[in-house]
Amino acid sequence: MSITATQAKNQLAQLLERTRNAGERIVIEKHGKPTAVLVSIEDLKRLERLDALERATQHRPLVNSVQRYENPLDPISDDLDATVLLTRQHLLAPEPAPDGHGSLAGRSRR
Repeated sequence: MSITATQAKNQLAQLLERTRNAGERIVIEKHGKPTAVLVSIEDLKRLERLDALERATQHRPLVNSVQRYENPLDPISDDLDATVLLTRQHLLAPEPAPDGHGSLAGRSRR
């Protein structure tokens, strides 16, 4: 059943009874376009369960990929460890001597 917003406003008590007692779904239109639906609590609970199931299904590939690892952060941790090691090696590497050969040649001694 479809009704206008004005009709819904004027008949709200009767419409609530119809949704509660008969499980009727009432589409409310504004300017000729469906805008809302009046449904029973049972219908709302069913919709909420379906939404939860849909969300769980959408996330299933992510959950499956994470479950492949004993610790889901292992791949990230391994990449981070390798990056830190390379950075440390770069930062701690001795700088080449000015002559380019690693010797102290060319430096003045006291």
